[in-house]
Amino acid sequence: MLALTAILLAAAPVRLDYRAAGTSCPDKAALAAAVRERLGYEPFTEGGDDVIEVVITSSGQALSARIVGKRGRRELASPTTDCTELFKALHLAVAIAIDPRAGLVSPPPEPLPAAPPAPKPPPPTPLTFHAGAGLLGAAGTGPQVTGGLSALAGLRYGLFQADVGGRVELPVGVQLEAARVTTQALAAEGAGCLAVSLARACLLFTLGGLRVQGPDVGTVLVLATAGTRLAADWQFSKLFIARAFFDLAAHLARTTVLYRGVTVWEMPPVMGTLGLALLLTSGG
Repeated sequence: MLALTAILLAAAPVRLDYRAAGTSCPDKAALAAAVRERLGYEPFTEGGDDVIEVVITSSGQALSARIVGKRGRRELASPTTDCTELFKALHLAVAIAIDPRAGLVSPPPEPLPAAPPAPKPPPPTPLTFHAGAGLLGAAGTGPQVTGGLSALAGLRYGLFQADVGGRVELPVGVQLEAARVTTQALAAEGAGCLAVSLARACLLFTLGGLRVQGPDVGTVLVLATAGTRLAADWQFSKLFIARAFFDLAAHLARTTVLYRGVTVWEMPPVMGTLGLALLLTSGG
C-alpha cells in the first residue's frame, strides 16, 4: 500500500514555476523537456496543485539555483556564469523533487554526433586514345626547306603520353650543271611526353631513310635523329584536338650526298620541324 501511494504521488502532475532572468541558462521549455526525458513521462501541467519553483540568479561570476517543492528545498551553485554544468544538475534535482526514483535511473545516453560522410574516391584516371594527320615544314632533312605530311597515333594516361607516327616530305633538289639531284625524307617517329594542361614536352626519336635520285643514281641513306618536341593540344570539341608542334633534333648518322664526285648536300648537325595536326580523340 505504501509503495502504491508513493507511485501515485510521484505521478501526480505539478506546475513548474521557472525564473532565470539575467542568466545564460536555457528557458523553461528546455528545463521541462530535460525533466520529461529523465522521468520518461510528462510530469508538468499548468493546472497542477503542486508547484516546483526554480529560481536561477547570477552574482558576479557565479550562478546559484534554488529548487522548492513539496519535498523540500535544495540549493545548487556554479562558480562560473556558464550554465552548462549547473543545468545538468538542475534538471536532475527537479526530477528527484517530483519523483525520488529519478535519482536511481541513469539518463538516456546523448546521441553520438553523426560521422561525417566518407569522402568520395577520386574518379579513376582515364586512358585515352588519339590519332590523326597534319602538315609540316622541315629544315635540315634536305638541301632546301620542304613541306610534307605527318600521321600519328597515341595514348594518354594522366600526365603521360606516348605517340608513334611517321612523316613523308616532298622531294627537294639541287640543279647541277649536268643533272638535277633530289632528296626525299621518309621516317617513322616515336615520342614519350609529359602532358600538363595544354602543353606537351617530349623526347623524340626518328628512324627512316633519305632517298636520293638523279640521272644514273638511286639510293637510300639512313636518316636517324634524337631530340625534343614541344607541342600544344587544344581540344576544341568532344572528339577533336588541334595540335601545334615544334621539333628540334640532332642527326645521329650524318652523311654527304655526292653525285659523280660532286657534293650535292651535306647533312647539318640538327633538323627542325614545325607542324599542325588534327586529331580524333576518345577522351571527350
